Parts: sequence; structure tokens; C-alpha cells
Amino acid sequence: FPSHDRPGNKVVIRNVTFSGNTVTRDQTLRERLKYVEGSVYSGQAMSDSMLGLQRLPYLKSINEQNVPVPGTTDQVDAQYNVAEQSANSISGNLGYSELNHVIIGADLNMPNLFGTGNIFDINASLSQPYQSLTFGYTEPFFTLSGISQSVNLYLTRVDNAERNLVNFSTNSFGATLNYSVPISTWNFFN
Repeated sequence: FPSHDRPGNKVVIRNVTFSGNTVTRDQTLRERLKYVEGSVYSGQAMSDSMLGLQRLPYLKSINEQNVPVPGTTDQVDAQYNVAEQSANSISGNLGYSELNHVIIGADLNMPNLFGTGNIFDINASLSQPYQSLTFGYTEPFFTLSGISQSVNLYLTRVDNAERNLVNFSTNSFGATLNYSVPISTWNFFN
């Protein structure tokens, strides 16, 4: 293969294959690659792709192998063998404050929803005077060019009479829509 220091003959990546993924979709893993089938081999693109895959919390290990195509000197197949792990998390908390009294909370985070690489999370916090519920959904590859989209919904209720402050309550609800645009390999504009 050509080195970074000394150019050689161009080598084209013929096929990219993934094995070992039983939950994560093939397309989800391909989205993290910094090259496509048919592109000229680049050590930097291969290295960045490996780093992108290693950053996924639902992959335990990744092995990459570049296999020369028999009968050619200018083609290679990129083969990845991955081992998956569950990265879903659920947590809870219990607390007390003079203002909110007993507080119970729970969080659920699923960073690989149905093998798509999309992220779903829900957060709830409950006490007598304060209740909060938030939902979040992120598509890391909303577009093919790597623009991600996040949608967040929230609902909050505060009863200040229960806090012995003033006799009014507030209910607020809303949504946010965020986009993240890549400006370089690892930097994004939000």
C-alpha cells in the first residue's frame, strides 16, 4: 500500500464488508467510514474511519483488514470484524431537598435504537411540587453528508404553593430542533 511519505500506484477500495454485527445495521457502520467503495485508498481515511468506529459505544472491538484482490495490483477489499455490546443504560436517583421534598428520577438512554445508530433518551424527575419529563431523539446521519438532527421535547410542572413560596403554579412545554453540520473530520457547527 502507498505510504504517507512516498506516493505509489493508486489503489482502489473495491468492497467494504462488515461481519460480527447482529444488531447494528450494515448501513449504520458504513456511515461512520470516511471513504466509500470505489474510492482511492487513503491511509488517513482508513485511520479516521477506524477511529469513528471505535468511538461508537455499542461496539466492543473492531478489527480491520485490507485484503488485496487476487489477480490485480490496484484493488483492495476492506474487511471489518466487529464485536457488539449493549450500550443502553437506565439509571435512577432518589433525593431530598427542603424546597422540593422527596425527589425521584429516572433516565433511559439507547444510543443504537433498533440498530440504526440513532439515539433515544428519556428523563423523568418527580416530586410533590416539581415534575419534569424530557424526550430526545438524535439522528447522527440525518443527511448523507453527515448533518445530524436532534429533536427534544420537554414538559415541566411546578406548584409553588407546595413549596410554601407563593400560591401559583407553572406548566411549561416545548420542543427544540438542533442541527450539527460537519466543518471538518471531527469538528461540527451546531
